[in-house]
Amino acid sequence: MSVALCTVFTWLALMADAPPVVQVIDEKEATSLGQTDNVRLSLPTEEDFEAWQAEGLRLELGLGRASLRGSGPAWSFTSTSVVLRPSVRLDERWALGGAASYGGGPGGLRWSVNVEATFFIWQQLSVAAGIGYGGLSVSDVNRSSGLLRGPDELVSRNLEPGEELQSCTGSALSSSFRAQYLFVVGPLFASGPFVEGGAQWTRCEATFGRVDPETGRDIVLTQWWRQRVATFGWTFAWR
Repeated sequence: MSVALCTVFTWLALMADAPPVVQVIDEKEATSLGQTDNVRLSLPTEEDFEAWQAEGLRLELGLGRASLRGSGPAWSFTSTSVVLRPSVRLDERWALGGAASYGGGPGGLRWSVNVEATFFIWQQLSVAAGIGYGGLSVSDVNRSSGLLRGPDELVSRNLEPGEELQSCTGSALSSSFRAQYLFVVGPLFASGPFVEGGAQWTRCEATFGRVDPETGRDIVLTQWWRQRVATFGWTFAWR
């Protein structure tokens, strides 16, 4: 009897020291079994990928770092940008939507609103081209004005070569081309990197608080700026 009791106590001690058995199953298996007390491993399923290829509304929020390179008198600077992209997936290959982008600039901001067409090359790898309207509202009094007379201007006019603005407020045409890939996390959420290139034309206007005595209107100096834009960032998408 004592030998049997010793055997039982030894077996119980070994069972107490043994690590617990943990069953790891995915969400679909847990649902089919009606279990909720096991550790779950949630991974995107084939149905999740198919859901992102289906028709319907999408909403994307992108954060990026943009580099603007100006031609001629236009300024060059870097900018942190935020972009909101609502779109509608038309079929497995095409989507149509818009992109509203806002970013910082010297003493102000820059913005653009484009209409975009998106083509899906493979799964969630896509390219998009857009065209729309964009503008600047920037200022830097420490910049050189070149040959510009500034506050001594007598009439409104377009600036000549060699004259540079210390502020620019205006808008005109913008364009963009983007490549992007989204990693599917689930049926409702995806995320991934993007790279975007584009151009922005701005009809800059500057005033100095002076009024034309003949017309009674503010004296306005005008200059066209062209800037190339390269943006690298990350997108968060919902459907």
